[in-house]
Amino acid sequence: MAIGAFFGINLAMRKKWLEALYSNFYLSIFFILTSFTVWFGDITFGKITDEVYALVFAFMILSVVKNKKINIDNKVSSTLGKISYGIYMYHWLIILLILKLLMRYKNENYFEIALYISVFGMTIFVSWISYHTYEKYFLQLKKKFETKL
Repeated sequence: MAIGAFFGINLAMRKKWLEALYSNFYLSIFFILTSFTVWFGDITFGKITDEVYALVFAFMILSVVKNKKINIDNKVSSTLGKISYGIYMYHWLIILLILKLLMRYKNENYFEIALYISVFGMTIFVSWISYHTYEKYFLQLKKKFETKL
């Protein structure tokens, strides 16, 4: 967490060294590809694996969010942003529920694909329903109590 805080503070302070890293498109692509390579390649760095991963992912996040040539603002990311709290809150319950429902098929070839697709779909669906039926109300209610500066 300290590594992420370090980058966040330096970003807020508009440090030139950080801008030099994320403003270069090719360097941004390098950070994104490196992130996927170390994660999916299961590359480890001994006792400092977590720290190296934190650095690599911090650079990747900065590259995706701050580089002007990489645009992630669209309807899908906006919707996922709105329901992200629900995704965070409900995903583990949905994983447990679907695992319980699908365990009788655990030896089948399609088990993992069915598990991933159903967990992903159900998590998005439940989070969307929660946002529109529950969270939105409280977000509107919160506005009544905000102080104006």
